Amino acid sequence: MTDGRAARAAARALPVSVVLFDLDGTLADTAGDLAGAVNRVRADRGLPPVPVTQLRAHASSGARGLIGAGMGVAPNDAGYAELRDAFLAYYATSSLSQRGCSTGFRSCWRRSKRDGFVGA
Repeated sequence: MTDGRAARAAARALPVSVVLFDLDGTLADTAGDLAGAVNRVRADRGLPPVPVTQLRAHASSGARGLIGAGMGVAPNDAGYAELRDAFLAYYATSSLSQRGCSTGFRSCWRRSKRDGFVGA
């Protein structure tokens, strides 16, 4: 058996039943949709949109960072919870139109399905 096949056989022997993928910002570029959710919250309040390029750096900080960058509001400020909830609701219903998978993720996903893992 070649080294590659031996490694794959050993990996399959592991008692793994679930594989979790962290998509947001790790395996999928979600900055466009995150910025879209922030900008919908801004539009609800009569504010102009913030460019995706300005919000991208805050995407890895989640709702806290994006609301801070897009609305100038911190978690301890009055109104933060309302803004966060609106942001999360908009993001949850986003069209996924701006998301793109990182290099190699699609082949990794196909391989995991081929090897018997179930995706959801």
